[in-house]
Amino acid sequence: REKKNYKLATLKKDLAMDEMFMHYNDGLNDALLPNTNSPLQRIDDDIIIIEAFSNSIMAINKGELLEKYKILYSSKPLIDTENKILVPNRLLLTDKNPDFNKIYSLFKGYYGFNGGWQETKNFIIIQSFDPLQKVFYSIYDKGKRKVIANAYNLTFDNGKSILPPFMTTSFKADEFFAVYPGYTLKPIISKESTYGNSINSNLETNYAIALKLN
Repeated sequence: REKKNYKLATLKKDLAMDEMFMHYNDGLNDALLPNTNSPLQRIDDDIIIIEAFSNSIMAINKGELLEKYKILYSSKPLIDTENKILVPNRLLLTDKNPDFNKIYSLFKGYYGFNGGWQETKNFIIIQSFDPLQKVFYSIYDKGKRKVIANAYNLTFDNGKSILPPFMTTSFKADEFFAVYPGYTLKPIISKESTYGNSINSNLETNYAIALKLN
């Protein structure tokens, strides 16, 4: 095999190397690249590959790599991140004393995917950023094949309380889940909410949060 750098490899049952996927530019060796906390997710029969700042959601199914989704932004989209932003700024990204403010400033002025991806049988909640790097959420209906909501916050209690980012899903039940301590929820859950008094009185308690879409 030609010597190249790859982002992903699959192994055989004996742990021997099987296939390698997603070649990347040699100039990005040792680069500090922002990414999601969950770059690999098992979604039904696919292994989903999630990369922050890439609009392509890739999948491996039966040993084949394919582009499963393409996230499209109608204005100022972040396109071809590797060649247009990362490689030209490789000295900044490989600095031993990284300046994170400068790194994130590379993506200002664009709409792009920030790596937040939670998928169920019928819906996907996607986290993106706007040109001012403010995070917003999109809910994609897989059956209708369209985005049914865009918002900077997912709210309840008539907009008085904010749902925090979700951590996992129940795929077939179309449910999204997260667990957070009370002190994390206190600033975003209204005191007038059914849960407000309980959270304010038990800040060390962990609370399970669920959202079901239908």
